[in-house]
Amino acid sequence: MSKTKGNCDVFLSYSLTERPIGEKVAQAMRNAGLEVFCSADLPAGSTISEEIHHALAVSDALVLVLSSEGTLGANTGVELGAAMAWNKPICVVRPENGRIRMPKYLSDYPEYPISRIDDVVRAVKKGRDPLSSEEQNALKAVYVSMDTPTDHLVHDPAKLDELARRFKTHTGSRIAGERLLYEMIRLRKKGQWPHLGRKRKATT
Repeated sequence: MSKTKGNCDVFLSYSLTERPIGEKVAQAMRNAGLEVFCSADLPAGSTISEEIHHALAVSDALVLVLSSEGTLGANTGVELGAAMAWNKPICVVRPENGRIRMPKYLSDYPEYPISRIDDVVRAVKKGRDPLSSEEQNALKAVYVSMDTPTDHLVHDPAKLDELARRFKTHTGSRIAGERLLYEMIRLRKKGQWPHLGRKRKATT
């Protein structure tokens, strides 16, 4: 059963026609200790409901199961678009058929045949590891350049998205804004986060 309380490790998106592959992917991830939300588990007729929106927002990554024709259903397209807008890490799982043509809009994301599902699990888990020292330094530089206190970012999704975009420009790594925010708060608690100046000191 899908859960949406708290954080979610993986938002798994697939159309009903790809349910056998989707269920195989979900089981492999759950066996690896990952919490998975599947929109296909919701009652028929659901679109971008509040539950789906919440699961997308709190998930660490989106795993998309592509059809054998290389197309997306209406719901999976909406879910993919939301994940892209939020700069979520995205992995694409495709059928074994090597002749499938990957849509151009997915060319920036890693894709795996279903036989390499273990690699997908490893990729998702790696994305949840702490940032490297180089990535932490890049995040600090972006934070200082934006001049927006951490506590303000919590309540400003647009600024958080901008932070994620600037971080990707600096590092080439696509990491969700929520994950970057978690890292910032973690470093702040350890006393390793920069202040933004005297006027900002109380809120950084």
